[in-house]
Amino acid sequence: MTRVTAYQEIQNTLEYLEKHIVEPLDINTLAAKASLSPFYFQRLFSRLVGRPIADYHRQRRLYHSRFALRDTNDNILDIALKCGFANHETFTRAFKAAYDITPKEYRNGKRIEPALVVVPDVTLRYKLVDMDVPLVSDGVILEITRRTYTHERIYAGFRSTDPGKAWDYFSPKRKSGIPFLHPQGNHAGIGLGTEKGYSCLVGCRVTERESYTFNVMNWPGFEDAPDCLHVDYVTLPPGEYLVCTYTAETFDRLVVEAMSRVIPYFFDTFIKNHNIEVCGPLIEIYDKRSLRWHPAYRIEDDVPHLEPREPKLSDWEGPEMDLEILVKR
Repeated sequence: MTRVTAYQEIQNTLEYLEKHIVEPLDINTLAAKASLSPFYFQRLFSRLVGRPIADYHRQRRLYHSRFALRDTNDNILDIALKCGFANHETFTRAFKAAYDITPKEYRNGKRIEPALVVVPDVTLRYKLVDMDVPLVSDGVILEITRRTYTHERIYAGFRSTDPGKAWDYFSPKRKSGIPFLHPQGNHAGIGLGTEKGYSCLVGCRVTERESYTFNVMNWPGFEDAPDCLHVDYVTLPPGEYLVCTYTAETFDRLVVEAMSRVIPYFFDTFIKNHNIEVCGPLIEIYDKRSLRWHPAYRIEDDVPHLEPREPKLSDWEGPEMDLEILVKR
């Protein structure tokens, strides 16, 4: 009989919790399923997942409730019960503690700022694939390769220390207002670390800088930009880039769940274990492969809009994007 390793048992626990999210949390039963003592089980879970199991379980219930609040007309009490909370008060208190807003405020359109807790794949850190070899893991397909750019690339957009606000404002439909938009015009997010902390540029590729509008810190047609967003440019040098291409089942999974697992794998497992030195910012590239799945965007050119449906991973059909970073010479 094949011996199941401890980290695989924790992954099995994560899958079990998702299927039984409404049921009460029973540490002793889960530990017994993993063939571990309750004490060691809880310590191992916290180490691999990054938070205690009770907190994780509660946050996953809140995660499910978020979609029910957004996508259904069910009353809040029914949603609370379906997500495993005993009553309306308990649910509201937990939601407020996690997101600093009430379920009613969220349903009415108020934004949730804190990151949502997604299901991790703890086994990813133990899997190492070669270059150009696809890896399939829990609804995500990723492949890492190298790409050489012979010329510099310029990206223009809005920079902020609050990436969420930048992404919310600069929707795919707004890119047509950027001066000197590149024919490809790929939507992109570029993480930028500075002495003052982290910021992110959200924008598109352009053919050149536009000095006048850069100096006035605004572009015509973008006068409604929030004060926390500033026009900026990032120039990416030519060279060899390490590229992680990945596919998920839905656009939500692409940008939330997959991202939370793919980036750690890209840096902490693949790059580290292959002894590759990288430099410069991490670039997220969104193009027609992903934008045609965007829930609020209809591409008007040669890519027909697809009616909302669940893509089947067996077809390798679904939204796809690239993560790029420069390889140090």
